[in-house]
Amino acid sequence: RPRHPSSAIPHSPEIGKAAKVYFACYSEALYAYTPAGALDWARPVGRDVNSSPAVGHDGRIYVATTRGSDDCKLWAFEPNGNSPWSVDLAGEADFASPAVGPDSVIYVGASRYLYAIRPDGTVKWRDSLSAIIQSCPAVANDSTLYVVAGARFYCVSTDSGVRWRKSIGGSNFSAPAVDARGNIYAGSDANAFFVIGPDSTVLWRYPVPDNIWSSPAIGPNGRVYVGCMNGTLYAFEPAGTGINGERVSQLTNQVQIFPNPTTGRVRFAGCGKEKVKSVRVFNSAGQEQKVPVGRESLDLSELPVGVYLVESGLWLVKVVRR
Repeated sequence: RPRHPSSAIPHSPEIGKAAKVYFACYSEALYAYTPAGALDWARPVGRDVNSSPAVGHDGRIYVATTRGSDDCKLWAFEPNGNSPWSVDLAGEADFASPAVGPDSVIYVGASRYLYAIRPDGTVKWRDSLSAIIQSCPAVANDSTLYVVAGARFYCVSTDSGVRWRKSIGGSNFSAPAVDARGNIYAGSDANAFFVIGPDSTVLWRYPVPDNIWSSPAIGPNGRVYVGCMNGTLYAFEPAGTGINGERVSQLTNQVQIFPNPTTGRVRFAGCGKEKVKSVRVFNSAGQEQKVPVGRESLDLSELPVGVYLVESGLWLVKVVRR
C-alpha cells in the first residue's frame, strides 16, 4: 500500500465540547486544537489513522488505528488528553470510523469484524461479517445499528447478531444514514443510491453515473444530500413523499426524455415497443402533478420552473423545467 506524507489528513475532523477540534493523520497521533487554532495537545496512538474520530456524550474521544508497527487498537481519550484505555482490534480500522450509541457503547469495524465496546473499555461482543468494513456504522436506536461490509448492507442488533442483510453491490465506503422514520440511506460503489426500509425492503434505488464514496447527510427538513465521484452533489426528498417505492426501485437508464432541460413539451426515447402509459409526474416535494400526456410525449408547459420526476411502470427520469 502506498505511503502518504505524515501530515496528510485523510478524513474529517470532529468537534467536541467547548468547540475543541479533534483529528488524526498519518503521523500516528491524535490532535486536539482550540477554536482559535492553537494546538491543545497531541497524543501518540502507535499506528496511522485512516478514519475520523468520534466524540461520546461525555466528551470522550475515540479513535481507531490502521497500518503501522503496533497492534491495531481503539483508543479512548479524555478532553484533557489523558487516555483511560485502549482495546486491541483483530484487524485494521481502515476508513472505519467509530460510532457511539445512546448508551455510550462504541461500535467500530476492524477488517471484517464489527465490535461493540463498553465505555469502560471492555468488549461487549464481536461479530464476524462476510467482508471488510470500510465505513462508520449508523446507530438507529438503542436496539439497532446498520453497517456496510463489502457489497452487503447489514442490520445488526446492538445485543449482537445479524438480523438481515441486503446486497447493494460494489465494495463500499459510504456510511449509511438513518432518518426519523427508520429509513436508511446508503451510497454504493455499484453506481447507485439506495433507500432501504427498516424491514429490509428497498424503497428506492437511484442510478448515478459513478461511484458514491461519500456518506449521505440528512437536513432538518428530511432532505438527503450525497456527493458522487462524477462531481455532482445530489439532493433527494425524504422517502415516502408520494413516489411509489416498489416501482421506483426498478429504475433504468435506457429511457430518455428530450429536450431536457425543457420549456414545455417533451418526447420519450428508448421505450422500444412499449409506449408511454400510466405516466405520473412529481415535483421536488414528492407531490403528484396533473399534466397532459400524449402517446409518446408529455406537456410540462403549465408547470412552474423546477425539477420533476417522471415515472411510468418500470422507469423514472428526472426532468428540469426552465
